[in-house]
Amino acid sequence: MMKRTAILRAALTAAVLTAGAAHAEGQATFYSWQNFGGQDLTVADSKSNFTGFPAPESALIRTGNWEICTRPDFLGRCTVIPPGEYPRIGEQFGHIASAREVGTIPEGERDYRRYWNQRERRGWR
Repeated sequence: MMKRTAILRAALTAAVLTAGAAHAEGQATFYSWQNFGGQDLTVADSKSNFTGFPAPESALIRTGNWEICTRPDFLGRCTVIPPGEYPRIGEQFGHIASAREVGTIPEGERDYRRYWNQRERRGWR
């Protein structure tokens, strides 16, 4: 009986830890039309390029803070958005080409500086 209780307790502890880890990961759903219509794409980590999917026009950010960028590979003008409903994200932020949860950004890449450095090097105005 004690062995069975110990196994049950270990299984329950593992289930609680797994549920906590799953909850900690961010999740966002992007939609091809405004007001959460059209084709949808749910991501839980990052999307470096929305190739094969229309530029998102609306988004539902369930958990985590997400960086959305106007160019693939998290380049261009980037903005961090918190959880919430964004029925007209395309109008608010422009063309969205990539997105990732803030927690997945390598240290040193947490802001717009990379974009401005490239802009100066390439002579963009």
